[in-house]
Amino acid sequence: MLLGVVLVWFFFYLIGEGLLSLPTSFHEGTLWEAKWWDEEMKRVPRRQKGKGALELIEEAVHLLRTAPVVRWRVIFLAVCRSYWVCCIFGPT
Repeated sequence: MLLGVVLVWFFFYLIGEGLLSLPTSFHEGTLWEAKWWDEEMKRVPRRQKGKGALELIEEAVHLLRTAPVVRWRVIFLAVCRSYWVCCIFGPT
C-alpha cells in the first residue's frame, strides 16, 4: 500500500512539475477567458425536470427515520452482506 501511495504522489508531482514548467504566455488569457464555456453552459438547461439532489436526500432521510425496526434490520443485513461480498469476491 505504501508503494501505491508513493507512486500516486510521484505521478501528481510530475504533473505539477510539468505544469509549472510551461511558460506563462501559454495559459495567460486563453483558457480562463474562453467563450466556448459560456456558449456550452447556455445550451444546457438550468433546471431539469424532477426532484433536485437535496430533495432526494431529504426524502431518503425521512424514509429511513420513519422506517420501523424490522426494516432497519433488513437494511443493516443487506449492507453487511454487500460489504462482505465485496470483501471476499471484489466489487461487482
